[in-house]
Order: sequence, then C-alpha cells, then structure tokens
Amino acid sequence: MITNEDEYSTNDLAIAAVIVDHGYPVKDIDRSNPKRVIFIFSDENKTISLLVDGYWQNILLVNPRGYFDTIKHLKSRVYGGA
Repeated sequence: MITNEDEYSTNDLAIAAVIVDHGYPVKDIDRSNPKRVIFIFSDENKTISLLVDGYWQNILLVNPRGYFDTIKHLKSRVYGGA
C-alpha cells in the first residue's frame, strides 16, 4: 500500500517489521481505522518495494531474534500508543 510518492505504508505487521529491520524507521502510525493500523515509512529512494518483493519471494535473510524483537516493539507502539 502506497500513500504518496515519498512514502510506503502497510497494515501488515510482518512486513513492517522487515522494513524496520532493514533500517527504515516508522514515520507514523495511522490509527484512523479502529480495527487496523497502518505503518507509514519514508521512502524517498523508492527501495522499500524491493524489500517487500523479497519478503514475498522468500529470499530475505533476517536475524530471527532481532526480527521477533522488532515485532514486539511495533506491537507495543500500536497498543501503547507511542
């Protein structure tokens, strides 16, 4: 899901964690829909879509413990409101 030319957004927690693990901090979290949040990232270089493609093609390598920690961190931001 893309919001504008310089941003990438997703409501998929696993994909958001991959993006964060590859050095892209969460720019904002859209909570306008009470049933789901949307993670928004700056993507001025248009490279996040390559990560997402790698995720779906199952070719990315991640540090398992770091990835799990990132998921926990993102969940705490969603449910903690930070």
